[in-house]
Amino acid sequence: MQAVQIGGLLSTSMTTGFVLDALNQAICQRCPTGGGLIHHSDRGSQYLSIRYTERLADAGIDTSVGSVGDSYDNAMAESIIGLFKTEVINFLGPWKSMAQVEWETLHRVSWYNNERLHSAIRHRPPPEVEEAFYEQMNTLENAAQVLNKKASRKPRAVQISYPSHPFGSENEQEGRSIQGRGRHAGERIQAQDAQTVFG
Repeated sequence: MQAVQIGGLLSTSMTTGFVLDALNQAICQRCPTGGGLIHHSDRGSQYLSIRYTERLADAGIDTSVGSVGDSYDNAMAESIIGLFKTEVINFLGPWKSMAQVEWETLHRVSWYNNERLHSAIRHRPPPEVEEAFYEQMNTLENAAQVLNKKASRKPRAVQISYPSHPFGSENEQEGRSIQGRGRHAGERIQAQDAQTVFG
């Protein structure tokens, strides 16, 4: 799985209102739909507050909270925060003002989301991979609609490739199959990663 920073604010204290503002920023930026999104956090009171958990529920986001004393549920976030503290806060400090920290934070988030090359996605920046994924999905869905119209006229086998999400694990990218029966006897529709074959 590949992380992208989509919401972030700067404050001298971590209150429910502060983390709620960051969550709202992330929700407005990405507009999640369809479910399946999980919010990982530790057991901080601001993340377990009624207002925060209600906002997650309103957006259709499931929660996953670690047990006391571990950070397994939010290990990726902790790793990113650790890198940020090492590479920005400690390396570029001492800081003269909150505005200076905020500016460098925005610069870092912009670089992390738009320019950084990551080995899990073949040393490409995240926006490039995400754009290619959705472009391929649109192409395959259009091809599937054309073939399904033709298949509804006469029985035949159709095999369609749907790639895994670009930020999925390497195992997810290797392939998975979904099979179902078509409207006519003998018509089989199969979605399989890694190749596209129309027969």
